[in-house]
Amino acid sequence: MKKYVNRFINKNVYFAPYSDVTKRLNENLEEKIKIQGFIDNFKEDFNVYKESILKSDDVVIISSTNYWREIYTNLRHKKNIYVYINDKLIRLTKISYILIIFFEKFNKVFLYKINRLFIKLRNKEFNDNIIKNKKVIILGPASSSLNYMNSEEIDKFDFIIRVNQSPLTLSLYKNELGTRTDILFHNFGASNYIDENTLITQNNKYVIFPTSLPKLLGQFYKYSSKYKQTNLVMLKSKYFNNIMKEYNGLYPTTGFQALYYLLNQDFKELHITGFTFYQTSNIKEYTYSRTNKKIDDIKKFLDQEGAHKIDLELRIFKKLIRNKKNVFVDDSLKSILNK
Repeated sequence: MKKYVNRFINKNVYFAPYSDVTKRLNENLEEKIKIQGFIDNFKEDFNVYKESILKSDDVVIISSTNYWREIYTNLRHKKNIYVYINDKLIRLTKISYILIIFFEKFNKVFLYKINRLFIKLRNKEFNDNIIKNKKVIILGPASSSLNYMNSEEIDKFDFIIRVNQSPLTLSLYKNELGTRTDILFHNFGASNYIDENTLITQNNKYVIFPTSLPKLLGQFYKYSSKYKQTNLVMLKSKYFNNIMKEYNGLYPTTGFQALYYLLNQDFKELHITGFTFYQTSNIKEYTYSRTNKKIDDIKKFLDQEGAHKIDLELRIFKKLIRNKKNVFVDDSLKSILNK
C-alpha cells in the first residue's frame, strides 16, 4: 500500500468501511498522507463519518474483501474511489468495476473447478472412510474441555480432533486434554499459523482446510507450499456447499464446519467437548488473539466482522445432533442445547 502514497499527497483521504483492516491501513499510512478518518454509514466512533461530509476532490479507499462491491455501489460520491484488494490499489470507474467483477466470476467458476480437480488428483481430498466405524473425540477451544475427560481417557480414542490453535494448549494441560492431535481443522488464516513441530510431537496425520470458497483456495496452496512436513488436505466440497444452502453469513466458523462434517459421517462413537458457540470463555492460553478475549468482546468482534452467524450455527447444530444416540457432549454444551 505504501508504494501508492504519492498519488494522494495534498488530498483528503478516507478509508471505508470502519474495520480492523482499515484501521491497520490507517496506522501504517497516517504519517505519509492526510488521512481524515473513515466513511461508514452504519457505525459510530471517533473519526467515523457519514458519506455526506465528502467533498468532490476527496479520496475514498475501500478495503473489504467481502463487501467492497456493496460499499462502492451505495456510495453516491464516485469521483475518487479506490479499492484495495489482493495487495493492489485500483481506481474504480465503470469500466474497471465491470472488469474486476468479470475476473472474479471467471475465477469463481472456471479456475475453481480446475483447482478442485487438481486437489482430487493430487490426493489432497480427505477420505471419509478414515473415520468410519471409529471412536472419535473433537475438542474445541472453550474451557469446558478441561473438565470432560482426563488425558488417559482421551488418548484411548481412535481419532482425536482439534480446531485452529488448540494444539498449542496441550503442553499446559497435560492431564486434561490428551496428548495427540490426529486431525486438525484449520482456517489457514494469516493470524492463525501452523506449528509443525508441535503437530509432529502430537502425531498429527491430517490438517484439514474445510472452507471450499473459490477465493480462499489460494490460501490452501500457500499453506501447502509453506508447511511441507504437514499433510494438508481439503474436505469434499459438498459439505461446505450443503452448509451454505441454509447459511446466510459469508462463511461458517472452522469449528462449526468440523462439527457439521463429523455429524454427517458414519462413526462408531463421537464425543464433543469445548464447543459452546461463544457462550462461555475459551481456555485462557488459547492463542488465537481475536477469540482470546472476554465473551462480550468476542460477540462484538463477530458482529462487526459480519462473516459468521453463531446463533444460526447453533440452530443447525441442534438439528444435526437430534436423535443421535452415539453422540455425547459435555455438560456446558448440554446445558446450551436444553435452553
